[in-house]
Amino acid sequence: MNQTKHHPQVWVKVNTPVDSGVAELVCLLNQVDRLFTLDSCQGRDGWGYVYFRYGNWRKLGHFVFAELAPALREIEEVTLDVQSVNGNEPMARLSFRTETISRIVSVLGLVVNGHRSEYSHGRECKGPHN
Repeated sequence: MNQTKHHPQVWVKVNTPVDSGVAELVCLLNQVDRLFTLDSCQGRDGWGYVYFRYGNWRKLGHFVFAELAPALREIEEVTLDVQSVNGNEPMARLSFRTETISRIVSVLGLVVNGHRSEYSHGRECKGPHN
């Protein structure tokens, strides 16, 4: 197991170490075809995040605002936004209170499974405990 100075890390199927507390979340997001996670943290000062890219503005916006946002609206202290930095490809940020990670994983699992034929390309999620 790798370890940063802040959190223990584990390897997930995306072939990069991520904080163990967000490993399952990162793995689930990466089940979406052509979605790529860019950065993640299980939390500092009670807040964690995952940055990801998913196609152009339209595709990313639809996934974030038509799929994720409605599914996550019942979970307090979850924020979704889409941004472009220095004119680069758009990316989204999912930020959350660390105590909500397990609920986010449950909801995200339903979103990904509900659209498996549209979004998935056969990747299985193997979290840190699998």
